[in-house]
Parts: sequence; C-alpha cells; structure tokens
Amino acid sequence: MGSCLQVVQGRDHLHSDVASRNENAVKGEGFQLFKIYEDHSTIRPKPRSSHCAVLHGNVMLIFGGVYITSGGISRTFQVVWAYNMLSNQWKAIRSVKENAPAYTAASAVLPFDDHLFIYSGTKSMATASGKCMKFHFGSGLWEDITCTGQKPLEVFGHCLAYDQQSDKVYLFGGLTAEGSCLSQFYSLNLQTDHWERMMPSDNTPTRRFYHRVVQCEDCFYIVLGGSYTRLASSKSIFRFGYGSQEWSKHECIANDGLLPEPRRAPAIAYNSRYAIMCGGVVRGDGSAPFVDDVWRLDLPRPAFFSVANSDGQMCLEPSYATWTRLPVTLKVPTSNHTAVLTENNCLCIFGGIVQMHHRGLREYRTDNCYSIYVGVATLAEMAWRILCSYFPAVKSMSSQELRAIGVPLPYAAWVTTTLDLS
Repeated sequence: MGSCLQVVQGRDHLHSDVASRNENAVKGEGFQLFKIYEDHSTIRPKPRSSHCAVLHGNVMLIFGGVYITSGGISRTFQVVWAYNMLSNQWKAIRSVKENAPAYTAASAVLPFDDHLFIYSGTKSMATASGKCMKFHFGSGLWEDITCTGQKPLEVFGHCLAYDQQSDKVYLFGGLTAEGSCLSQFYSLNLQTDHWERMMPSDNTPTRRFYHRVVQCEDCFYIVLGGSYTRLASSKSIFRFGYGSQEWSKHECIANDGLLPEPRRAPAIAYNSRYAIMCGGVVRGDGSAPFVDDVWRLDLPRPAFFSVANSDGQMCLEPSYATWTRLPVTLKVPTSNHTAVLTENNCLCIFGGIVQMHHRGLREYRTDNCYSIYVGVATLAEMAWRILCSYFPAVKSMSSQELRAIGVPLPYAAWVTTTLDLS
C-alpha cells in the first residue's frame, strides 16, 4: 500500500516513457463512492443488447447479444470478451468459429474454471435453439452437449443457476419463439447430461421472461421479469433451496418507503452479501419508458430468525428482503444490458438498449461500459483509482512496468489480468 502512495506522490520517479504518456493528465479526482468511472477503450465489443455477463475471478466476461441494423437485420455475436475493470483493458478470447452458436441473444451462461456453459438463445425472436454448449477457454473450441431425459421447451430470456454440491444446473422460465411465456422449471445433471422436469408447487414463481436470478451457496432467487401482459411485482421474490428442493416466497420491504417499479430486462448483479438491480423497461409490452434507477437488494435471512422482543425474550420473526434506492443513476435509461458486482463493491455495466431523444433516435444499442462503486472499496483498490486519475498511462502498462515503478506484485498482476488462458 505504501508503494502505491509513493507512486502517486512522486511523479519524478516515473521513467521518461511513463511521463511522456501522461503529458495531458489532469489533476486526479481520487476515489469517490457512486461516481461513474467510464471506459473509453478503443478496442471493445460492438454495441449490443440481450447479451450475457458473468464474473470470472477479477474479470468480467461478455458473451452473445444482438445488434439490429438500420435495415432490420439481426446480427448476433459469438466471441467471448474479457474485461479488466481496474485497467479498462478488453481482450477477445481466441475462439474457433467451427460449431460456434448462432443463436446467442437472450441466452444464459454459467462460468466454470476452464469453460463457459451456455444454454439456448435466439437470433431474431422468431426462433430459439434449445442447445447446451461449452466454450473452452484454453482451446477456444465449442462443444455440443448431447442431453437425454425430458428436455425443456426451446426458449430465450430464461435464467440458469448452478448448485455446486449436486453438480446440477437449474433452468427457469423463458419465452418460446411462438411467444408463449413459461414457468417451466428443469434441472440438468452435469455428470450424466440428463434433464429432469421439476414439479411445480404452490410457491413456484409465475410465468415470466427477462427475469433475473441471484445465486447463493445453498439456493437461488428469482427476481422481477414478467409476461407481455403482466410484470412481476417487486413486493416479493422467490427462493429455491437446493437442499429442500422447494420454492418459498419472501416478501420485500422498502428501506426508505419506496419499492422499485415492476420491470423486465433490468440488469441484476450480486456478490456474497447483496444484489444490485438497475434499469429495465417498466411496461409489459416492452415499449418506453426505460428507467435509469439503481437499487440495492438485501436478501432474506433464513426463513425465520431469532430476535429479542420488548421483554428481552427471544422469539421467531419472519425474514424479509429489503430494497434500498441508491443515490446514483445510470448514464441514460437502459434495458437489456448486463452488470457484474465484485466483492469490493464495484458494479460494472455494459451495453443494452438506451433512449436518447436528442440524438433523433428513440432507441439504439450501445457499447457503453462504466463502473460504479456502490460500497467502499478496499484501500488497495482506492489507491489504484487515485493513481489512475493522476497518471492515466499506468492503466496500459504491463505487470513488469508497474513493478518497476513500485506497484506491489500482487496488485500489478491483479490489474493486468485479462484471462489469458489461450
């Protein structure tokens, strides 16, 4: 930490190459909570919506999505991109085009150590693939997974969750190419590649698409989404327990008296402590308006927890999820975007459909990428942000160059990681 601060205080100690790259550096603004840190990289993924984003270590991975041309032609994307949120460096992970999926819009992705698991997707909302695939980081190869059992209907706009203990993937909801909104619920055993239909119960969530999932160690939650005619309320969320194999409904309360409007296609990101929800479209038919609000969702504790009553005796109280409106908004109202949230409270947002009337376009797809700290970061990460604000060139330096100017080895490696597994 001391080495980082020495770099900030001692510009004269930087070698001439670093100094020349920083001639136009402005006075640093330091670390700020809820400040938007924009990415201005020239090398980056193309504008898109309905893509997937997952966190893999300290790197955000972007996959799939769609871009609609002025002539109404849908273009989907097959390349996996890796983004280091600290150095603002993008890298396209090498991949073999052979067998690459074409239906990559509104698909769902799960990250594993050496590969991505992808299920289904669409190209133009008139078709859905229903395929299970793996993308291997090291080889860049795409692998078809041949599954048995009672397979789910082919959908897009669905959600996946993964239970590490049972090695099972869970699929919920989605929209068919014919326009049917579903509440289908299936599990896929990754040891046998066998699908199994999960029987509904009284607390199974209603049919929905473009909903979002929040994963925990022993369960997952289904949040928001809805059908064309009815959006799911933010007054409750649904939990599926891996151990109990049962759904439960949890009521939500507002920390400041306000609850989010019901919506489809928001971005929801989470770490081990809480989730963040932002943006989305608040009409069932998908028309305007989009929204730009940002909310924190604190998940329920176990179904009941012990508290002390007015007499000091312990009693059981029901557990609630809590929504809190944060004092920040997205750059512009956005839907069908993605976000990830690090353990250091850094929210990173990419892409989506935005509304900017002054440009003469009601809606268009964007490659906007920016980070917001929704909680206090570690001292090391704050120091890095301060260093970057005074000397922007350090973000493009190699690990060896960072070490040469005094950045400690763990941090020098951390901020230059781009998932170089090829």
